Amino acid sequence: MSPADVDIDDLAAHISEGGTLRQWCRDNEVSHQTVYRAINSSKENQDQIARARDLGYDAIAEDCFDIADGAEHTSEGVQHAKLRIWTRTQLLAKWQPAKYGDKQHVTHANDKDQPITIVTGVPQPREKDPGDDVDLSAFE
Repeated sequence: MSPADVDIDDLAAHISEGGTLRQWCRDNEVSHQTVYRAINSSKENQDQIARARDLGYDAIAEDCFDIADGAEHTSEGVQHAKLRIWTRTQLLAKWQPAKYGDKQHVTHANDKDQPITIVTGVPQPREKDPGDDVDLSAFE
């Protein structure tokens, strides 16, 4: 099969439902290399697959609810469901960390009207008053 023969619409539909590119290639008996060439053959294909991936990530996240609701109430069933959910959430956190990751990044745009003040608890030096003439010669 050549890259021109790859049905990008079908591939995008599969990915947007949470399916993997690997599974689509297996089902359609086509190599990954051919599919990647087809995707990279045009900006439109790249954009379509990128949108499909975003939808697919949400589908995978929603799939976690179905897995949890369908877990058998046995120790083995619950553990298996936890593993399936954990695997999906870990992958989502790597694939789309801004949306599914644990860390939240706070940035500051160096705005002079809103400076960052760090409070450490260390007393700040105060201005010397004119009447604070202290003889420090005893400490020399």
